[in-house]
Amino acid sequence: MSGWRVIAVLLGAFGMYLSWTAPPALGQSAGEASVIEDDRLTIESDNTDVEELRRLSRQIGRVPGTLLNTLVRQDRASARRAVARFLARGNAAPKLMAARAIALINQVRTDPRVQTRGRTLELASLVSDMVARSVSSPRVIEISVDGDYIPPANARAYDLGGEDDPAAIGFEKLTPAGEIATGHRETPFASDSLGPLLADGIANIRRISLPLANGTYRVILLTGRSAARNLPTAPFGETLTANSTRYYLGEARPATWIGGARLLRPTLAASNKAGRIGLSGLARELDEAPWLRPGGEAVGIAFKVDIVHGFLTVRFEQPGPGGGVDLSAIIVEPAGQSSSLVHGREVVRAAMGQEIADTLSRRYDADPDMAAALAALGANMAPAHASDIVTAAVRSHPQAAKLIVTVVSRLDGVDSQAIRAAIQDDPGLTRDARIAALAALPDGEH
Repeated sequence: MSGWRVIAVLLGAFGMYLSWTAPPALGQSAGEASVIEDDRLTIESDNTDVEELRRLSRQIGRVPGTLLNTLVRQDRASARRAVARFLARGNAAPKLMAARAIALINQVRTDPRVQTRGRTLELASLVSDMVARSVSSPRVIEISVDGDYIPPANARAYDLGGEDDPAAIGFEKLTPAGEIATGHRETPFASDSLGPLLADGIANIRRISLPLANGTYRVILLTGRSAARNLPTAPFGETLTANSTRYYLGEARPATWIGGARLLRPTLAASNKAGRIGLSGLARELDEAPWLRPGGEAVGIAFKVDIVHGFLTVRFEQPGPGGGVDLSAIIVEPAGQSSSLVHGREVVRAAMGQEIADTLSRRYDADPDMAAALAALGANMAPAHASDIVTAAVRSHPQAAKLIVTVVSRLDGVDSQAIRAAIQDDPGLTRDARIAALAALPDGEH
């Protein structure tokens, strides 16, 4: 298997993301910072060493005692929230999330309060589920806006602010009096960001609701950089729910925002067929064009959403007074076209789905219990490919066949019949492992 397709074993799907370097978050230890800075593990990397992520996890050190207490003692909902905050804290890159997850699972396995294998796997499965949800969440990015930026003609674009503030060209004005954005005492605010788009906005928004034709869209949320710096924990809340999909953003203070993104004028966006700054000609034009006028510096996030009932609804949750977020602009583009938001390489996020299975390492260099936890983690992230993950794990650890199949086959979204067929057809499985694996399926048929 080629090097770029074989990424670190635990949470191998994280390798689809391009690693990035950043200064440590507020409250983040130097050890955690070095997890990001120490060694880039990217799609292009040839590093397939299973020990790499395990070594990085050891740099995390002891996880907070309050987190372990919540995970072991509290109800499932409280535990999920605590784990999500831990994994995503500091606008964490996927590599750091993976290391944190391994550290947490290892400490759960040695906690004297967790006395049975079943309880250990239950908690490991909870952690894996939260990793799967957290890794797909958008990261908070810094965005330079071209002075003559105009949204695509088929986009829905809103400039938020007061009634007396003019709308940027190509944008519809949205004021606190409108019904699209609602919150707790939402009020207009002024920012010192350059350009009409980012000079103002609406504060304390808890919910936005937009009528949209059914389809798949890319949603871009922006706020003026100076306004975002005044928020206590995260510019777009610790959690964000787009229709039925919840994203765990966690704490993301200014030191952790990822740079390198840009909102381009239409002619440049149209030429950017790769959807990123990667072509030397485009990058050169961006760097050298003398006509570029500053449009302002923004902080933003971008994510895709499927509309099936004619509405996009986004809800923001953030601790503290008001509990809302401050927004300067909302841009909704059809997902099937090149975006006017161009990412630097560090911000690019590959699509989930088939690519997850393509990049999952099949090397489970761990003890049987960990092999089962790894299989559960992978199946949680790519349930359509759970059968491949199961057979790979059983081949590596035939003595754990029953445990692996028991854990994975009971995950939500996993097709136990597909697992059965894969087990029956895989010539690499021993007879005993095949019998044990088939017996562990929910109906127990051989």
